[in-house]
Amino acid sequence: MITDILRTETGDVYFPLTIVSGRQAVGQLITRRLRSWKREWWANLTYGLPYRDDLLVKDPRPGIVKACLLSETKKVSGVIDVRNYTESLTNRTMTVSFTAVTEEGDIALELGMSPGAFIVAMFFPPSGIL
Repeated sequence: MITDILRTETGDVYFPLTIVSGRQAVGQLITRRLRSWKREWWANLTYGLPYRDDLLVKDPRPGIVKACLLSETKKVSGVIDVRNYTESLTNRTMTVSFTAVTEEGDIALELGMSPGAFIVAMFFPPSGIL
């Protein structure tokens, strides 16, 4: 079973320290990876997404966005597959949603990206709905 330290919505460690497992742990690991910028972490310059190079650019190419997001999501322990990928571009904001199929159950994720900010939200649908 995959475990992680409980994080707040902004990714900070929750106090008092609490260990989470199952879908919540996998969801946090996915969210942390999708919030990480490539070359941001000195210990592993390949970790994270190429936001500066490919995602938060003028006229992002949907194929590149999809490939980056799916590739990084599949690198997370416990993720088996990614399904139901959709994206839309409105007023310089790209919204992407998909379902991560994990050993612990499905996790629906939504990612909003714009030149000024990006947001990752995750949802835990009841088992068997997706």
